[in-house]
Amino acid sequence: MESNEVEIEDAPPGYKSYVWQYFGFLIKKDKDGNRVTDKTKTVCKLCHAVIPYTTSNTSNMNHHLKRHHKNVKTAPEKTSLPKGQLTMKQALTPTLPPSSPRAKQITRLIGEFIADYMAPFNMVGNRKFIQMFNVLEPKFKMPCRGHFSEKLDLACNSYITITAEVINEKWERKSFVLQTHNASNMDIAVRESGLHPHIKCLAHVVNLASKRGLAVSRVAHLGHVRRITTFFHKSTTATAVLTNKQTQLELPRHKLITDVPTRWNSTYDMLARYLEQQAAVSAVLSCPGIRRNAREIDTLDNADISDVEDIVKLLKPLKTATTVVCDEKRAHCFTDNATEVHDRAKHATRRK
Repeated sequence: MESNEVEIEDAPPGYKSYVWQYFGFLIKKDKDGNRVTDKTKTVCKLCHAVIPYTTSNTSNMNHHLKRHHKNVKTAPEKTSLPKGQLTMKQALTPTLPPSSPRAKQITRLIGEFIADYMAPFNMVGNRKFIQMFNVLEPKFKMPCRGHFSEKLDLACNSYITITAEVINEKWERKSFVLQTHNASNMDIAVRESGLHPHIKCLAHVVNLASKRGLAVSRVAHLGHVRRITTFFHKSTTATAVLTNKQTQLELPRHKLITDVPTRWNSTYDMLARYLEQQAAVSAVLSCPGIRRNAREIDTLDNADISDVEDIVKLLKPLKTATTVVCDEKRAHCFTDNATEVHDRAKHATRRK
């Protein structure tokens, strides 16, 4: 429908679509002669065609322009942002995407810092370290330590550290003390380089010895204890009941410990804690509600408990020895601490 005598009212400023440059609302007169804006219809300013209109729907107007006014630009020109400038959506994004160039650059620099200074991977979880990056780049999300340990080739066995060196009054170097782990490649490296004597890490030697001792069939009870502690770690219900039983039995409200192969003495800690909480653990596993979810878990009988007590008695001096030689305030060379290790280990055994 077209008319040469129509009155048009411009769209309000809040209407942002480009089509409103070419359309307005139809103005009519009521029976009293008053001017009334009809917002159910729009009028093309180019040909005065009247187009039906529903709120926020400009499809009909857009279609009219494309069909009858092909020389009219039907879409705004896209503007390209300068290189490196963020779009509005990117600017309002809470964190930088890990795949963004900025995040990759920061992550790479952190990795280089760890490699250059041989810093520990857990540094990236340090509260102050994260706080510093929150100030420098608030949108950067710090990767976890696992990310850097996987990406960086920093195996400890790749490094040799001279921990002690003997120099006489004439400033002549007489010998070296080289502390390493016990891998065969370390033995070869020391022999080929002529660095003697090669004193291996005592704490590591003790740890390997205890691991071999715990591998014999007689100490199969370790598997039973480990299954019990793992069950409590996974079950919040069992843990809550354990806390209640500890209170009733007047036992320390300690959590059970599960040993980890990479943590020295963790097997001793696991068994010692189990013996401490044995009464509470047995009481929890006897509860019908808990027992339904722990059918494959068996408590230890008296003979098993006796064996675990013997194992703890044997492991305690070894823990004492590794604790002494791993003290950061002392030299790591075993010869400096041999007497103290012997005395403390002997005392620990007697107390038991």
